[in-house]
Amino acid sequence: MRRTLITTLFCLAALPAAALDCRGTAPDWSVVVSEASAEFVLGAEKTAMDIPDETEALNDPGTRALTLIGGRTTAILVVSTRACNTRSLSAYLLTQDGTTPILLTGCCTP
Repeated sequence: MRRTLITTLFCLAALPAAALDCRGTAPDWSVVVSEASAEFVLGAEKTAMDIPDETEALNDPGTRALTLIGGRTTAILVVSTRACNTRSLSAYLLTQDGTTPILLTGCCTP
């Protein structure tokens, strides 16, 4: 358990340089992070996105927010070291559909 936590913290500390695979359901969504870019999929829509900013929570060093910017879509991916189902990280994705805000939850694997 301790080794898994240390590995998870190490991978999370290295974001976005470390690969990260985040997914959720109802609706199905995914964000795959590699280097300073990401691919965001929501339903049938795929969007290539840049990651211009990454912020660590002031009161929780195990939580980071990645700003995702695509051609017509923006999002913020919040990743936490809190365990999530069978994956090792929890994820929250904030995006929008036109002017309607959308909050999605899911899990990530570094």
